[in-house]
Amino acid sequence: MRIGSLKHKISFHTMEKTQDSTGGSILTPVVFAEAYASINALSGSEKYISQSIHAISSHKFVIRYIKDIDTSMQIHFRQRKFDITFIANVGERNKTLIITAKEKL
Repeated sequence: MRIGSLKHKISFHTMEKTQDSTGGSILTPVVFAEAYASINALSGSEKYISQSIHAISSHKFVIRYIKDIDTSMQIHFRQRKFDITFIANVGERNKTLIITAKEKL
């Protein structure tokens, strides 16, 4: 992996329950880790659901290994959010992760 290709700063978020002003609980995104990544679009499509068109976009993120990243997390990149669908530990060497995620549009 060429370090120069990891030029986009991303953050991984977990959802934690917190109390709102009325005492109820809400899910709030909390930063788990930050990393530099290369980002590539994999595919895009549109679906017609409930009388409206919904776009779906898949991306591949390549980062240096970070322990405990899982598919329950979200990736935030600039103002965009991605749901993680798959994580591959390249060669099981704990050096590089390839993450596939779908953009929340």
